Amino acid sequence: MFNVRAVEKWIATSEPEEVDSLLWSLRMHAHYNCDGFSDYSSKTVKTTKAEREKELREATKRGKAMAKESRINRKAAEVAAELRDEAAAA
Repeated sequence: MFNVRAVEKWIATSEPEEVDSLLWSLRMHAHYNCDGFSDYSSKTVKTTKAEREKELREATKRGKAMAKESRINRKAAEVAAELRDEAAAA
C-alpha cells in the first residue's frame, strides 16, 4: 500500500536533488509507460536538468510559434471582417 505520510516525510527530510531525481524518474515512467525505473535510475541531476532545460526550450519555441499563428489568425479575421463590412456597404 502507498503510504502518503511516509513519502511526505521522505520528501521533507531528503536532499532536493534526490527528490528531484525520483520525481523525474516517476514522470518518465508515466510518460513512457515502462515496466521499471532501472532505465532512469542511473540519471544524474545534471542530466535531468539538461533534459528539462531542453524540454523547456522546445516548449517555449512551440509557444512562440503558437502565439505567432494566433496573431496571424487574428489579423486574417480582422481583414475578413473589413471585407464583409465593405461588401455589406456596397
